[in-house]
Amino acid sequence: MFRTSEWKALRYSTYAYYLDRLGWATGFEQKITSYCFRRGTGNAVDGAATTAVRDQILRHNPQTGVFCGSYINEKVRFIVQDAVLDQPTDSGFLRAFTHMSLTCDPRAPQTVPDNVRDALPPDPELVQLKLEQQELRLELKRLYGHAFVQGSIGTEAGEEYRQLNRQIATVTKTLEQELKREYRRDYFYRIHNEELEKIIKKVKVVTPTYVEPVVKH
Repeated sequence: MFRTSEWKALRYSTYAYYLDRLGWATGFEQKITSYCFRRGTGNAVDGAATTAVRDQILRHNPQTGVFCGSYINEKVRFIVQDAVLDQPTDSGFLRAFTHMSLTCDPRAPQTVPDNVRDALPPDPELVQLKLEQQELRLELKRLYGHAFVQGSIGTEAGEEYRQLNRQIATVTKTLEQELKREYRRDYFYRIHNEELEKIIKKVKVVTPTYVEPVVKH
């Protein structure tokens, strides 16, 4: 059991934030949440136990259909072709291709390269906010001097300046998150075709040596 504090409870928002960062750092295509663990547990138990036991484990009321509606794996764990041809199915192969780790790629980018950022046009909303901030900053400097931040406390113009700063920070953070998500989504969209092209063209790929991380308890 790992503890972050001896007396302070871990907030769910903090826990969810850590899970998201963990999934991002390890290269998962999908966002990692606590729901992933519940869903994974439910699908592992489903078929190995009775419906009643499965619902009991997940604390679902019986006969409500919650599992089939919200938890069952969208990738059907059944090969229809094998059933039609009356041939056995490789269960290990089937499990591997219905697991969310199938699309996990440690090479997935975690940040956006500077050359990609530089090629993007500036956001109009952010540009407008910064222009308003600069104009108000010059006006406050004229009225209160270099210590305008402290001198304008309690004034309408000072509050407007601080509100603009908060807006700029919010818009900048939102744009940064959207840019990272889109760049990462584009990577997963094109990487499969790029890998196939390398195989077809017989491009030699140098695989880096895997170094097992040292885990300290």
